[in-house]
Amino acid sequence: MKPRLNPLKPYLSCVVCALLLTACASYPLGMSEAQWLALTPEQQYDAQLKQAELDRQREARRLAEQQAREQALKEQQAQLELARENAKYGERVQCVLQNSELYFNKKWRTSEPLALDLLAKQPAQAVKQSTADGRYSFTLYAQFDGQTLSLCRHENSRRQECALMLGTFNDYHRGLRQTIQQDNWLRGQLRCQFVPKVW
Repeated sequence: MKPRLNPLKPYLSCVVCALLLTACASYPLGMSEAQWLALTPEQQYDAQLKQAELDRQREARRLAEQQAREQALKEQQAQLELARENAKYGERVQCVLQNSELYFNKKWRTSEPLALDLLAKQPAQAVKQSTADGRYSFTLYAQFDGQTLSLCRHENSRRQECALMLGTFNDYHRGLRQTIQQDNWLRGQLRCQFVPKVW
């Protein structure tokens, strides 16, 4: 004997779908459902046109802001490159972080080598560092003041929260190599040297 189908099942499904669609519906210009239903079809059409225009204006503003950010970033990069080219000997240092590990989920994980090109007395430079398998990453902040190279986990970290390399002018002139370790986030071999001036 075949089981009997409930004849109300398809009807109930349609009612549930209609209720879900109504609950998710949004109306132009922030109108409530009652306000929307009180409009004539012509007024509804006008409201939809106004909403479409507002959406276009919002998207145009978003694109303009994005382009302005990209342009500002390009200008900042160009200024940084010019400052690097014009830096006096001792104002620019290049570093390589090798054999490094990052601490994630209570475990040290091998990380990618990292190259830095820093100018003395410049704001901290944000650099993305990731594990060798690419599963974990974070932004570290690198800064050089002429004697101390700082690798910090946060832009406004206190000095004791940063991995530090200290050296004299002669140390950086010859090239300085040091093991760094900052508890629970970074350790490795850091090598730094002043960039020779090219005439």
